[in-house]
Amino acid sequence: MTKDQVSKIMSALESAGLKNYMVVDDITTKIYNSDTSIIKVDDADEMFVNIRANNVGGSHKRFDSNLEVICMDFTDAHEFIVGADHQKITKFVKELGLNLSDDEEKLIVKLDNGNYNLIPPTGDYNRFVPLTEEQYERLSPEEKEKYDAEKAAHDEFEKNYTGQNMAARITVG
Repeated sequence: MTKDQVSKIMSALESAGLKNYMVVDDITTKIYNSDTSIIKVDDADEMFVNIRANNVGGSHKRFDSNLEVICMDFTDAHEFIVGADHQKITKFVKELGLNLSDDEEKLIVKLDNGNYNLIPPTGDYNRFVPLTEEQYERLSPEEKEKYDAEKAAHDEFEKNYTGQNMAARITVG
């Protein structure tokens, strides 16, 4: 990456309020800026300086210390990765000087909704809410019957629901 590219990205990150990001070099060194790791941008020497915990995994440490510093030349950085909600990502992309079509913005919102479909799209989002024992006892017999039917339907749905990023095991016996 050039100094101008890094400056543009850092400015867009700041403007979009994004604090967590990753920089990857050509040998897949990954440096992170997050709640547990710091990246400082050294414009004068055109390098990233990453200060982080010295643990590779589990109890393994590269050095006899709790901290390590990784320095990476701008020209070695080939990827810049950031993750956030749709509002911050849209602002970040626009701060980079790119335009998004209405369809692209809608897709970004759709991708951000994760496992949850907004049902129904009419705006009536009332869903089944379990009652406490005390709340249940205050219901009339008709309300209890209606609640029991709704609870059974909800429990059946939850039992069989396989959402995005979930796995299911089907056993045929």
